[in-house]
Amino acid sequence: MRVLVFPVLILALREVNSQAEIRAKWTDATIPYYYYRTYPDNLKPTVRAGMDYWERRSCVRFREGNGSEIDRVQVMHGAGCFSDVGKAGKEQTFSISSDCNSMSQVTHELMHLMGVHHIHQRKDRENYVHVVEWNVAPGGMFNFDILNSTNISTLNVDYDYASILHYDYFTMSVDYKKAALVPRDPRYRKSMGNYLPSFHDVMIINRLYNCTDKCDGVIVQCQNGGVQDVNDCTRCRCPTGYGGLYCAAQPDGCFIVLNATTTLQDQVIELGRLNKSDSIQFEECLYKIKAQEGSRIEVIVKDVYGIQSESCKWAGLEILTQNDTTFSGPRICKLSDAEAYYISEGRKMLLKIYNRSSISRFVISYRQIISRESSEGLMSILCTFDIPEDRERAYGRPIPMTTTPSNIPHPSLIVASRNVVDMMIVILFFVAFLLLSIVCCCVCHRCCGEEVTSTMVDFDDEDEERGTEMQNMAQRGTRVTLRVHQEVDEEVSSCASS
Repeated sequence: MRVLVFPVLILALREVNSQAEIRAKWTDATIPYYYYRTYPDNLKPTVRAGMDYWERRSCVRFREGNGSEIDRVQVMHGAGCFSDVGKAGKEQTFSISSDCNSMSQVTHELMHLMGVHHIHQRKDRENYVHVVEWNVAPGGMFNFDILNSTNISTLNVDYDYASILHYDYFTMSVDYKKAALVPRDPRYRKSMGNYLPSFHDVMIINRLYNCTDKCDGVIVQCQNGGVQDVNDCTRCRCPTGYGGLYCAAQPDGCFIVLNATTTLQDQVIELGRLNKSDSIQFEECLYKIKAQEGSRIEVIVKDVYGIQSESCKWAGLEILTQNDTTFSGPRICKLSDAEAYYISEGRKMLLKIYNRSSISRFVISYRQIISRESSEGLMSILCTFDIPEDRERAYGRPIPMTTTPSNIPHPSLIVASRNVVDMMIVILFFVAFLLLSIVCCCVCHRCCGEEVTSTMVDFDDEDEERGTEMQNMAQRGTRVTLRVHQEVDEEVSSCASS
C-alpha cells in the first residue's frame, strides 16, 4: 500500500536531522522499545513480525520494556511511517501507522533504526540510478542527496536495487505517473522498492554490528555465495535457490525443477488462492530451469493474471538470470511487464513467484539455446543479439552505467542502425563487384580476343598513296592508329605477340 505524500514528507523530515552526523550503534546490539499507551493493538503483530525477521537473520535484538531505559524507542502511531537513523540518545520515536502497516515498511524503518541510511544515497549511486529532480516533491530532495563517506559506509557490500532501503521509482514524486528515481539498468525498474530485506541488507546489518565475532573459532565452508549464520555458527545462511548446511542442496519449501530442451515449452506458474485474504507474511515458490552443459536458458513471459500493480510489493515474479543469486533479479508484476524475454548467464535460471494476497499466475515459455560468449555491459548485450522492437534480452548482475537513462538508446534504434550499416555494406559490395567486372571485361577484350597487329602509320590528307596503303591494311584485319603530321617513332606490337 502506498503511503500518502504528506506522511512520506514527515518521514523525510524525521530522518534529515539524523543525517547531519554519524549515529551511534545500539549498545550490545540491543534496542529497548515500548509501545505508547494509545498504540493500536491490531498493529503490534506486524511490528513484532518485522523485529522477528531481523532477529532470525542477525545478532540484533529488540527488547520490549516499560520505557524506563535511558536510551529507548517509543513505538507510536504518527502521521505515516518514520524513524531516526541509529541511536539518537534518550527517547526517540518510531512510527508505524495504519496507512503503512506492512512487513516491507516495518522492516524498512527498523533498518533505519539499526543505523543504516537509504541505499540510493550512497556515494556510488550515480552509477546505478538517476534522480529526476523536477519530479521530486517539495521538501523531499534531501532524501536523494548523496551522503559522503563520513555519514554513510557501503561496508564493502555491492549496490543492490532490491534493498529494502531503496526507494522505488515513484516514491517522493510529484506526479505518480512519472518516475522520481530511474535505474540506469532498466531491467531493475520493478525491483526497486522491495517487499522484504534483500540478502545484501542482512549482510550490511551483520557487518555493521560485527555479528560474526560471536563465531570466532568456528569455520564453515559455505558454497554458492552463502555466509555464516550468526545465530547458528555451524551452518550457512543461503541465497535464493540454495539450502542445506553449506548451501550445496536445494532449499526447503516449494521448489520445482524444469528441464529445458531446444523446443519451446509452456509453463503456468501460480501461487495463492482467490479467496485468500491479505497477510503480513508472503508465500513463495521457486522454479529452477536447467539446460545442458554449455547452453543457456531463454524465458518469455507470455501473460500475467491475478494481482497486477505498479509496485511489486504485493505479488510478482522475480527472474534470476545471473549465476550469483545473492543479487535479486528483474521483477514482473503487471500485464504490461509481460512479453519481455530473458537469457540466463549460465545453464540454469531461477524464477521466484511470491504473493501475500489473492492469487498470482504467470504464463511463460522456456527453451534451451546455444551459449554465446558474454558481452561486457548492457549495450554490448543488446547489440550481440537480434532484438525485436518490443523485446529486451539481457542477463547477469546489475550493471553500473555512467550515462543517463535518456541517453540509452532503445533496442529498436540499435537494430535500425545495424540495418542501415548492413545495407551500406551490400551497396558497397555491389559497386565493387561491378567495377571489378568492368575491369575484367576490358582486360579480356584486350588480351584474350582475336590476335591483331597494331601499326603506326603517318597520314597526310593529300597523300593518296598512303591512304591506299591504309585501306589495304584495314582489309587484312590490321588495327590502324592514325597520327597526323607526326613521325612514326616505333612499332607497337599486338597483345598476342607481346
